[in-house]
Amino acid sequence: MVPKIKEFVANGNLAHFSSLQDGVAVYTVAAEGQTYSFPIPLPDLMDATINSCEKAMMLMRYIRKAIDANQLVETQSTNPILAGKDDAQFEYYRAGNVYYKVLTSTGLYIFPISVAENPKAFQNVESIKELATYIKEAADAGTFVKAC
Repeated sequence: MVPKIKEFVANGNLAHFSSLQDGVAVYTVAAEGQTYSFPIPLPDLMDATINSCEKAMMLMRYIRKAIDANQLVETQSTNPILAGKDDAQFEYYRAGNVYYKVLTSTGLYIFPISVAENPKAFQNVESIKELATYIKEAADAGTFVKAC
């Protein structure tokens, strides 16, 4: 049985970005020891930023919609995936671009990938090898920038 909405949003519970594909962002949130994923259609967000982590309370509308539409899906993990040294970590989505951060020998960098020009599925953690073309494009365009 799916927990009640208050179990998802109580006590500062956090929702974690999972993926972005076909105009839908997917977040995961834990309740009663189980993790559930739920969709957020990008058109609903308009110009809002999708962050890697949000208070579940801020996404309560979408959690409730998923419960009502039977779109809340049980998942395996209760912890967000952490990037390793050969991975890029999703940072946020804004204005049609997915932003990833990557640790290099010279520091932490953030770079954008245009979702409209690159219709692949974007995950919370991506291999640097998988994103090499995008990293080079960002560097050539001057958008591979050092993070604070």
